[in-house]
Amino acid sequence: MDWFQPTAGTLTELSITCTGLVFLIYLLRLKKKTNDCYLIIAIYSTLFVNESLAFIVESSTRSILSIAVLQLIFDGFQFISIIWCSYCVYQNIYPRESLVSILIYSSLFFPAAYFWLRDYALFDGHISLLHVLSIPAINTMALLLATINYFRKIKAFSVNKYSFSLTKELVHPSSREVALFGGFALSLVTYILIEFLVVLLALQIIRGAFFYFLMYLLSVTILITVSFSYFNYAREQTSFQAKLVGITLFFILGLISIIPLIVYWVKGNAESEIYTKVFVVVIPLSTLLISFSLPLLFRLTILKPLSKIVSGVQSVISGDLIAHVDIEINDEIGRLSQNFNKMTQSLRDGMEQLNNMRETIATDFHDQTGNMLSAITRQASLLKARFADQPETQQIIDSIINNSDSLYESSQDFLWHLNHDSDNPNELFNYLTGYGQLYYNQFDIAFSSTGEECRSLKFEPFAALNLIFIFKEAMTNVVKHSGADEVEFKMHCEDQVVSFALMDNGNWKESDKTREHYGLCNMERRCLKNTFGFSLIRQETGTQIIIRVSVKNLNEIL
Repeated sequence: MDWFQPTAGTLTELSITCTGLVFLIYLLRLKKKTNDCYLIIAIYSTLFVNESLAFIVESSTRSILSIAVLQLIFDGFQFISIIWCSYCVYQNIYPRESLVSILIYSSLFFPAAYFWLRDYALFDGHISLLHVLSIPAINTMALLLATINYFRKIKAFSVNKYSFSLTKELVHPSSREVALFGGFALSLVTYILIEFLVVLLALQIIRGAFFYFLMYLLSVTILITVSFSYFNYAREQTSFQAKLVGITLFFILGLISIIPLIVYWVKGNAESEIYTKVFVVVIPLSTLLISFSLPLLFRLTILKPLSKIVSGVQSVISGDLIAHVDIEINDEIGRLSQNFNKMTQSLRDGMEQLNNMRETIATDFHDQTGNMLSAITRQASLLKARFADQPETQQIIDSIINNSDSLYESSQDFLWHLNHDSDNPNELFNYLTGYGQLYYNQFDIAFSSTGEECRSLKFEPFAALNLIFIFKEAMTNVVKHSGADEVEFKMHCEDQVVSFALMDNGNWKESDKTREHYGLCNMERRCLKNTFGFSLIRQETGTQIIIRVSVKNLNEIL
């Protein structure tokens, strides 16, 4: 293999290729990728191919035109991806400008690449200085444009737009988007320094060993900045394990790759040739070993105990306060599990006290208010018998009795809401179903109900009580106005919405325009006040009222 003679400098490209490949594989394995993720994948895909081809071209003692052509093509595509990502990540604020910028860059880069390749083919790999400098100059312009785009987006997405300070936003980002843009902008500024070093090397202002050493440090800085900015602030759910593996991979490969650079710097290219060939094998093998062994090691030693704690937290959110985490290790994770168990015990004690308090309040309220209302009804009945010959007084007494009965019925709803799991849609559905059966039996109206099982869904506070008032009013309106003989009550569950529907087979009765239709207006006002979705559907076969209520999905809180 006389044609393949890698140098210490080309090893830096091999190391960057390996670390970039690991990050690319991680991005490809992400589930539910956003458009931003695909933009980063495009950049690192072209980077991987570009660096791989550059490693082959610069390690070869012969001029391989086909590989050089591919390397320059992917170099151009990489910078096109960088420009396009700077415009499109999160939101493309300047769609026309982005297309024009891509066209301008392409019209400058690919002719420059043609002249570079022409020299490469005609002069056996020797390129004129003008053609060497043209490509870094064009790429630097592209990087400056992309950096400016991120600065513009920092201002557009910052919370304090009216008192905007770029320095403050870079040091203390006001939002996740700003933090991501700042990390990407910093990586591009570092990339500009690399292009500047390429120019200095072409002008022979700096030595090759020093150039490769600085280029490697800056390239690793770019990888770290981009990857960890994305890990921390991306819209996808990222992995703590990926961060641990990434830190270890960057650190170990950094040390491994610096060794041949130091040897090359001290002893020169001829004496370090044997070392470079060894490290051509060591760097990829180290990457594979780290990528496959460290995830398993972290999963057994760190992530497995953490997953138990996360599972316990999810159980508590779902309402299981008996959740307990058994971890015997005596480190930070072990102490975290102990504190978690103490927290669940405190929650159990607090919930028991709260339930006892609610039961006491409900019992006292029922006994005192119920007895008082019963006494009012009995006394009113006695007054009604005593003033049987006075019709006007009879009407007042009947009103007192009806108001007392209504107040007693409303108190029963309040007591149910206070003393039951009223934030559970299934409990509310069963309560309204029971009420509907008892209520419609008085009027010989057939009542039926069908409902799905709503799992891990929870109402906001007081939503259930308002729904009771709404559907009791709707059930009453069916009897008063529709003339229906069949009524059906339904419940349908989605991820974050529960729908209740009351349907009858009666006739819709238009309200009197000269007087307010209180029942329907009250239902609409309650829905508006509690941000419920309200729909009234009038059909020839009957009327349908649908209420859509937002709920919390306990499985999606974490």
